[in-house]
Amino acid sequence: MRYVFGDYTLDTERYELRHAGGRIPLRPKVFQLLAYLLIHRDLVILKDELVEHVWPNQFIGDTALKSCMMTARKAVGDAGRTQRVIPMLHGRGYRFLAPVTSIDCRTPPT
Repeated sequence: MRYVFGDYTLDTERYELRHAGGRIPLRPKVFQLLAYLLIHRDLVILKDELVEHVWPNQFIGDTALKSCMMTARKAVGDAGRTQRVIPMLHGRGYRFLAPVTSIDCRTPPT
């Protein structure tokens, strides 16, 4: 599946994020986090749910999640206090807010 938002494309089959045609390298956990937020963009994702999905059956500290989130935000153009794509909804969780178009890569063109 490809998810297109602005000048970005996240391809879950090729495991890559592209911006304006160029590839943005992401660590596997950062990619998983970003893909999970995109796939569930209509929902607010609680911190515990995100940790359970990205680090199943592992104990991690807040630092690992914060580091991955910071890297994911930077990759999609969010910076510091400006969180227009992946804001933290204080006391609730995270949500992917940018408008997204989904393209099923497995469906042959008609």
